[in-house]
Amino acid sequence: MAPIIVSIVSQHAEEAAFLWLLRNNAVHAPHYALKDLAKLDERVEAHLDGLRIAGDGGWEICKEGLGQQEPGEVFAAAVLAFESGDKDRISEVLEVGCQSVELSRGVISALGWLPYLQAKPHVDRLLTSDSALHRRIGIAVAAARRQDPGVVLESTLSSTDLWLKARSLKAVGELGRNDLLPVVKSNLNSEDPTSRFWAAWSGALLDEPSAIPVLQRLAEQGAERAESACAMAVRRMPVQAAHHWQRELAGRPETLRMAVQALGVIGDSAGIPWLIEQMAKPKVARVAGESLTMITGIDLAYEDLEGEKPEAIWPTKIWKARNRRASKQAQRKIRKTRTSRSIQTKICLGPILNWSNDGGPVTGSGSRMERVICWASR
Repeated sequence: MAPIIVSIVSQHAEEAAFLWLLRNNAVHAPHYALKDLAKLDERVEAHLDGLRIAGDGGWEICKEGLGQQEPGEVFAAAVLAFESGDKDRISEVLEVGCQSVELSRGVISALGWLPYLQAKPHVDRLLTSDSALHRRIGIAVAAARRQDPGVVLESTLSSTDLWLKARSLKAVGELGRNDLLPVVKSNLNSEDPTSRFWAAWSGALLDEPSAIPVLQRLAEQGAERAESACAMAVRRMPVQAAHHWQRELAGRPETLRMAVQALGVIGDSAGIPWLIEQMAKPKVARVAGESLTMITGIDLAYEDLEGEKPEAIWPTKIWKARNRRASKQAQRKIRKTRTSRSIQTKICLGPILNWSNDGGPVTGSGSRMERVICWASR
């Protein structure tokens, strides 16, 4: 093994793990544009390169990091393990990554990070594994990459392993498997709350009307994924019905936060004055700012509107200045026709626009998304 400077390689491992955590949050953040995500990806890849160059020494440091039981460390180790194809390394990563849903995210992300042809053999082995935990990871990776696992998905939908079944129900919606809608509908009243949520979530994506009331109930009851249920329901409801429900949520203190988020998802600039009022309330100020950004594109940090509260309510001045030209543009920004010519807008806005007709993922690496834009603009 070539000599390495342990302190430097250790820093590469720490930074790769830490930056992956930042990236994991960034893909869901309304203020991250594609260029920001691409820059962050470059930093992650630079530290992974440092680990690759270190050879076996880089792996040993990543292996040691697995003991921290953190998804970022699992991601860094998984990239090296799957790239190497070493069965022992892969087994060590999977042993840690399968211990919880949180840790498995690092493994799933690593297989999504690799080029498809390099990742495919590993995904195929996971999908045909005897381990339900391995199959769940395989289903998650296949769905994230929009690669239909075919009959494997059909079989895992009837699994007695609740984690695997729930992930399979989610994959049905992600992959647009309308042929499996009867299975989804049969799980809308599942006793397992996770399976019930993902059945309703996928049902909504597949335009199943009976899924919307299930999502609404989950949201109003404060279930584990209440905010996600609310967001999906609002996206798939008719606009007038979404507005009516959003007002109902706003009228109850326990659901005010969801109401603020729902308005951002609806994308109606007529609600901006109400959002600004909510920014004066500490409990919902942050999500109100996120909704404002989703609707208008205003970057609160760039406009120096974050941090300590100014004398006037934060963005009142800037909103009044932009109101005339923004009022009609903002809603079109959210609800514009989904065509290849608007693909850059979809990618920059992130997963909020993932529910378009073409259903493509927007959580791939920044460089990959930039290549998609170049291809679509030919």
